[in-house]
Amino acid sequence: MEAAYHISADTDQSLIVITFKDTFWDYDIKTKFVGDTVKAIMSLGCKFGDQRIIVDLRNAVLQSQSTITSLQKFLSDPSGGKVALVAETPMARMQTKRLQVRDGVQMFPTIPEAEEWLGLHSRSSVAA
Repeated sequence: MEAAYHISADTDQSLIVITFKDTFWDYDIKTKFVGDTVKAIMSLGCKFGDQRIIVDLRNAVLQSQSTITSLQKFLSDPSGGKVALVAETPMARMQTKRLQVRDGVQMFPTIPEAEEWLGLHSRSSVAA
């Protein structure tokens, strides 16, 4: 089975890019996701809270209420840095809007707009 997400780290920009795949999440995936994301943040070597995260939800499927609740809890930490959520379709944007749980979490329709809000240099590899 293909992974439900892909996480990459860019230490130069203190950036984590998380790309959700077309997979419905169960408890094991949610648990692994939190652990993998924390490991990726730690790999940046920056002070916790200084990291920037792009969550690319353009290929994500709608998730269960329990998955959204888990993600809300994970994103609600006020020291979690800036998180840019990218969702394009109206349905995905409706569900993603529920993840905007604090000021440092914002939703955008495109990767370039998310990058601009995060103050990033151009990342053509993310936009592809």
